[in-house]
Amino acid sequence: MIEVVRDALRMAGLGTGDRLVVGLSGGIDSQVLTHLLVRLRELGDGPDLLLVHVDHRLRPASAEDARAVERIAHALAFPLEVIPVDVDAWRVTHGQGVEAAARAARYAAFAQAATAWSCEWVAVGHNRDDQVETVILRLARGAGPDGLAGMRLISERTVPLDPAGSAHLTIKLLRPLLSVRRSEIEAYAAQHRLVPVVDESNADPRFRRNAVRHELIPTLERIVPGASASIARNADLLADDADLLSDLAFAAFTACSRRSEHSIWLERGAFRDQPAALQRRIVLLAVRAVASGIELNRERVDAVWKAALDGAAGRRIEIGQGVSALVDYDALLIGPNDRFEAELRRQYQMPELASDTTIAIERSMTVPVGPFWVIEIEVGCDSPGWVLRTRRPGDRQRLPDGRHRRLQDWLVDRKVPVLLRDRLPLLVHDDDVRWVGGVSTPHFEDVHSRLTARLMRKAQDAQRDGEHASVD
Repeated sequence: MIEVVRDALRMAGLGTGDRLVVGLSGGIDSQVLTHLLVRLRELGDGPDLLLVHVDHRLRPASAEDARAVERIAHALAFPLEVIPVDVDAWRVTHGQGVEAAARAARYAAFAQAATAWSCEWVAVGHNRDDQVETVILRLARGAGPDGLAGMRLISERTVPLDPAGSAHLTIKLLRPLLSVRRSEIEAYAAQHRLVPVVDESNADPRFRRNAVRHELIPTLERIVPGASASIARNADLLADDADLLSDLAFAAFTACSRRSEHSIWLERGAFRDQPAALQRRIVLLAVRAVASGIELNRERVDAVWKAALDGAAGRRIEIGQGVSALVDYDALLIGPNDRFEAELRRQYQMPELASDTTIAIERSMTVPVGPFWVIEIEVGCDSPGWVLRTRRPGDRQRLPDGRHRRLQDWLVDRKVPVLLRDRLPLLVHDDDVRWVGGVSTPHFEDVHSRLTARLMRKAQDAQRDGEHASVD
């Protein structure tokens, strides 16, 4: 078994002089892993070790468990850090079950310990039987290929450091015993007289994993002998497939997306052209490029995916942690809620006025409309009733043939984003919208009033000033 662990360290690129945090619960798996890592370290063939015990404080005996683990670490002559966590805070904040909340708290503790020790690697004692349980539980939840690939020998995990998710860290996880059966681990422990710290909650069938371990898998093995080995083997095969899909999805994501300062733009046409097997993965990549710590459930992924395919412009899908997806006509914008308008303004560079602006036109004038544009208005005679303003409820556009149409419908036909409509400069005469800056033709003329308006780009030096001005 020591060769299995040595190979895992080699694959991770960990050797003498490197650092590795080891999760030591005191259970049989973590004790055996720690024992093997210590042996390799003594042989001069392993990294420096920091043992970390997380006290979940879910049982009255947890403090005694921590003391027992301290004795184990002392006997091995390796440093141990005991980290108490508040599982209930994670459970309440995220609406999770106890198992999920404890796992989140535990990995947050591992990440904090690793960072404090200037280390990026964490080793945990998951074995092949744990892998089978994980795959069964994920299958029951309707997981896709990634989930059914189970846990990986080497993986990365971005973890929130507190229940509020105010900060995140990415750690590298190593599971050296993932291919080893629990019976082999127990035999090793017996051979080396390792006494586990017993957590009686591991036998409580109210926890799903325990029910799978003690009830479902034994029944499945009676019905289909060797089922556990087949499930573990299938996870390995699916892991290869999932890795290929991930590589293809990343290439597709690069081809159909572009990044702005705070957001990701997915080009909807290019996105639709991608195979369905890649589209959901592209959505995940886009969200994680904006906020790496967000955990998306299948429902949210599907909502964003469907919006990218056929969502109506202006629709918004909440993702979480202040991040949403906004459907534009030709793109899907994923980013912070409070940045959407600024992103659209920067993208479209349309003329704009402050909301609720009204300027009476009584003489020729030049009006700046945003950082890139000016409107030059010339009045040839007394022409009362003309104003330059932003839109109002019920506005109607007067068409060239004299008919009227709702301005709202006219703007929809011209694919003007919802968030930009309230800033557009409108030339209005006696409550009729006659011209829309940035959407109508650049030049407008009313022969009767001898009024002309022309939308013009600012001079280059002024334009540069505008580009450096805040549009947020």
